[in-house]
Amino acid sequence: VMGLSFQDFLLGEAVFATVVFTLEVPMGWISDQWKRKHVLALGVFFDMLGFFCLLIGDNIWWALLAQGLIGVAISLISGTNVAMIYDSLLSGGREGEYRRNEGRRSAVAFYTVAGASLVSGVLYKIDAHLPVLLTIFFLLAAIVMACRMDEPERHRGRPERHPLADMVGTANYALRGHAEVGLIILFSAVLFCSTKLIMWSQQPYYTAIGLDESLFGVLMAAGF
Repeated sequence: VMGLSFQDFLLGEAVFATVVFTLEVPMGWISDQWKRKHVLALGVFFDMLGFFCLLIGDNIWWALLAQGLIGVAISLISGTNVAMIYDSLLSGGREGEYRRNEGRRSAVAFYTVAGASLVSGVLYKIDAHLPVLLTIFFLLAAIVMACRMDEPERHRGRPERHPLADMVGTANYALRGHAEVGLIILFSAVLFCSTKLIMWSQQPYYTAIGLDESLFGVLMAAGF
């Protein structure tokens, strides 16, 4: 619909990856300072803005803006959802159940994406805007649900430094002072972005071999 070349698409993915990589640590600091449910709601709001830009956009600049906003959303949500689960279990003395519950959350996420891929493939064939409209609708519902979550009380000390100094200190801790933490962050960011890129880069191949667009969703679902 936007008339982008595959090179344009890769440029958008590069913007997304850069934003996620740059903001992962600062957004993690924000998640530790604010109520986690508000951070989740804000992340979903940025995600919704990104998809709205895709809905109304008609050129490469709209696509780059959309990818940047979605990158901000991922940075806010990533880690916050995991911490929310752990905090909730910890408040009830059930932190030993964390790995099982986190595994269940991840599984549900993949199953949901697979199901959405099947539906979106059919909807795209009818109208290319329908999958994006449906996504925006569910994201709006997710904002409401995030705001209504019961969040366990956290005990935080008063900040002793400027927030930017804290962010720099956190980044320095993760990326320099503790190599294993920095490597986990870098590896996770690269793995996530490269996996996303590989999943989407299959589509030009499907087009080249003449597959009907409605089958793209089926193949994406199989991948997930």
